[in-house]
Amino acid sequence: MNYKIISLPMLAILALAVGNVQAHAAERKYKANGPTSSAITGDISIDDNGIKFANGKTLAFSSRTTGDFSWGGEQVDASIYKVKTPSDPKLKGGNMLCGKKVTYVATWIAETSLALAVFTDDKAPTGDDTMCALYTYDK
Repeated sequence: MNYKIISLPMLAILALAVGNVQAHAAERKYKANGPTSSAITGDISIDDNGIKFANGKTLAFSSRTTGDFSWGGEQVDASIYKVKTPSDPKLKGGNMLCGKKVTYVATWIAETSLALAVFTDDKAPTGDDTMCALYTYDK
């Protein structure tokens, strides 16, 4: 049999890489902090695979990109998620997330809150000009 020997430094680098991937994909929980978020989505949990709303409905993501995103004329560092299967889930009180099938979700930190914008565009959004709805959350 052929065995490959992995040195201790190489093993440490691999462990760090795996740890970073796991930490990056970790689920983050947020509390709805405004009347719109409270009434429609409730609290959420989000990771690179999707978002889960207070009533248990989910939106799965197929990919994530990062970069500058224009919000109110200012550039913010945002994560742009492509929705795996576009949909408009029925959330709290029968409210819909957008009113049309959501194709992209953008998130960024606005002051101390998480901002979550939803889009129905065919292409990844670069700013808030075609946003369908905006929700905000606290940690």
